[in-house]
Amino acid sequence: MKIIATILKASEALDVRRAVARAGAENFVLFPVSRRAELNDWSCGSTDREDHVRIEVTSADDRSEGILSAIMQTAHVGKIEAFTVPFFPRQAA
Repeated sequence: MKIIATILKASEALDVRRAVARAGAENFVLFPVSRRAELNDWSCGSTDREDHVRIEVTSADDRSEGILSAIMQTAHVGKIEAFTVPFFPRQAA
């Protein structure tokens, strides 16, 4: 299981959501980013005061490359974090 996170322009969020859904994302979460937040290397290619959102996409390991590709093709992204979440199957009681 992988979680892929990045910050986008708010205007690009809907297009990215559609793209990652087509790529096989299991879960997509949007978090608003405060206008006072320091974006630094999370720059989305904009110097203006446009609103930004943080997205977190959950996917199976075998689909993560397609999801990364979908995000990069759809949006102006400054930095992407992708990290693996250990999967612990439920034990029968």
